[in-house]
Amino acid sequence: MRRRFIVLALAACNGAVDATPPSLPGGPRAATALANGFDTSCTITSAGEVACWGSNVGWWDIAWSHSHQRGAYTASPLLVDGVSDALAMSQTDDLRGCAVLGDGRVQCWGDNFSGELGNGLMSAPLTYQGPVYVSGISTATAVVSTFEHGCALLSGGGVQCWGFNVNGSLGDGTRNDNANPITVPGVTNAVAMVGGATGSGGYTCVLLADQSVKCWGVINCTVDVPDKQCFPHPPTTITGLTGATKIFVAAYHLAQPRACAVLQDGTVGCWPDAKGNLMASPESSPANVVSLALGDRHTCALLHDATVTCWGANEVGQLGNGTTVAATNGAVLGLTDVVEVAAGNDHTCARLSSGAIRCWGANLSGQLGNGTANPKDNSDPANWSAIPVAVKGFL
Repeated sequence: MRRRFIVLALAACNGAVDATPPSLPGGPRAATALANGFDTSCTITSAGEVACWGSNVGWWDIAWSHSHQRGAYTASPLLVDGVSDALAMSQTDDLRGCAVLGDGRVQCWGDNFSGELGNGLMSAPLTYQGPVYVSGISTATAVVSTFEHGCALLSGGGVQCWGFNVNGSLGDGTRNDNANPITVPGVTNAVAMVGGATGSGGYTCVLLADQSVKCWGVINCTVDVPDKQCFPHPPTTITGLTGATKIFVAAYHLAQPRACAVLQDGTVGCWPDAKGNLMASPESSPANVVSLALGDRHTCALLHDATVTCWGANEVGQLGNGTTVAATNGAVLGLTDVVEVAAGNDHTCARLSSGAIRCWGANLSGQLGNGTANPKDNSDPANWSAIPVAVKGFL
């Protein structure tokens, strides 16, 4: 990403760390939705609040208080100031976050260098804002916020996007940034929307009413060309994909997009293919998949029996099976009554029917939410967990 790693380096130089922030006021919450990012986790509470934990470089995901230093992290959940009545939240990218409110408006917070907060303004580099309303949006049902742009799915099936557009993320056929929402042409019957990022840019995908999928932005890379050239696209239909019921993307995957759909028969199809073509191919996965959580190099699936199974890379316990050995698939230990899963780069969280949250995997920035982390020592066992741990402040 354009400035993510520069800013992380600045944060490390500042030495700003906040591993033991104040507890959530008012006692334990019940979670109603999850939204994970690169090394951040967020949830919506039953009261419509947004709480986040993990990376907080520049107040972009966790805008709880201006008294906390830029570059801090929090290993326990904190409330985002000024957000209430939230119904849905974007998958975050550690640079900013957005939430859909009960009245159909959208609030965004964090970095606004390219107009990615959608309020008609652009800010100086490395300046960050608390929650602001996206201009002109009043009928949103979903929102994405990734790689310096945002998009809102509207109740009529259209999509509007704003922010950084050099990589075609706004879907309008230009490469001009826009601090105000603009309509994505050719998308009129969308029913769900997700967004992710690669090292080359951001992208958005929508599930249409006819169970097909369209994506735009940096949605494929030519893998047989040096440096894996990536190309921006206007809204483009993913071929080889029929009967999609839900769609998912990785918040960040360096090489190229990582996107999958759960199909009517409970199987999974993913794209792009091994050569970067916009064609879906079957994914080796368990039967009866309800939903997916895509990390950088691991995948977790919520199954019909309310358990979770994961497969892929496992160096920091991101499969939740009690080991650090890669596996083709296996149950996450001790999880039952799961209703939702969400993944960051190397960590995953599950929301239980009780409103409790369990997380596992990497914890260098406190993204497991259990109050422990030690960013100064990668070998510290507090920096990862191969089994689910309870997120503080939730039932």
